[in-house]
Amino acid sequence: MILLLLSAVRALLLGACVWSLLRLLRLRDARTETSVWTLVLLASLAMPLLTPWAEARLPAFSLPVQTPALAPPAVLPSTVTAWNWLAAHAGLFRGLYLTVAAALLARLAVGLALGLNLWRRAARLAPGLRVSPALRSPMVFGSCILLPREWRDWPQARREAVLAHEECHVARGDFFLQLGAGLYRALFWFSPFSWWLLRELSVLAESASDAAAVRRMGDRASYAELLVEVALKAQNMPALVAMAKGPDIAWRVDRILEGRPERTLSGGMRAIAAAAVLAVSLGFAGAHTGSMAASAAAVPSAPARIAKATPLQAAPPVPMPRPARAGRPLYDPRALLRDPRAVMVRGLIITTNG
Repeated sequence: MILLLLSAVRALLLGACVWSLLRLLRLRDARTETSVWTLVLLASLAMPLLTPWAEARLPAFSLPVQTPALAPPAVLPSTVTAWNWLAAHAGLFRGLYLTVAAALLARLAVGLALGLNLWRRAARLAPGLRVSPALRSPMVFGSCILLPREWRDWPQARREAVLAHEECHVARGDFFLQLGAGLYRALFWFSPFSWWLLRELSVLAESASDAAAVRRMGDRASYAELLVEVALKAQNMPALVAMAKGPDIAWRVDRILEGRPERTLSGGMRAIAAAAVLAVSLGFAGAHTGSMAASAAAVPSAPARIAKATPLQAAPPVPMPRPARAGRPLYDPRALLRDPRAVMVRGLIITTNG
């Protein structure tokens, strides 16, 4: 649990750093943003394995902590930290984590099973294109486009727009990105970044696909009307990537009608951005402080500091009694002067009674 929590915190800091950089650059390139957030997603998924590897290979940093000149001799009472509290309730939190993670993983698995069932029962029209009578709205499963049965009755412009939208999803690999983001949310559901990243990738996917459909159709108002119509039929679809699923339809319609221009980047700039994200990911994964033992070794102990601050004069040595020689009797001859009745027998003092 501690490793998962630390990995979630590191991924959150990584996401905040990347988000701030993208906002600072005022980037409006769905392709570049998708590449960047895909790398962030992969780094976040690998963070539990990447952290021990990076900590073992990257140098640690020391915190500038000032220690007082004199330390009080009394032992300070230990304070209850958040880690102590989590450790005391580890069993409860482990059970809660496993329950929610299992529920989200089961939901993801059910969606995949339903999508697989639709794909298997759909009639094959062409490579990567199938028609299903159970569908009411276009969707993508894996690398295949699934269309409803009434698609043949659509006008030519509508069919071109729908195919352009779904083909963009397939070319970008949005199905697999949504699957990975859903897996990350299920494993790190306690992190708000996992929920935000899933929505952000969905927003980028639909924005890029809507732009491709508008270019194919050539009429923003007509495509916005088509999108609203399709959204009314796609309320209960179990698909990961569908034409009218994902972010708010009203937001997408406003974006389509506004027609805000995108600021695209060249291939070289995208490569630089990807390298920067990888470097930052390794930095956050390997960020750790040095061992407390090394820091404590550099700081002298309290008695040493006190002795150094207030040196004492050496006291004269106390004479020690000489040890008795072997074979010498342990008696005091002056006892004969104090008591005339005492006689010496074989080195012992014996007092007679008269």
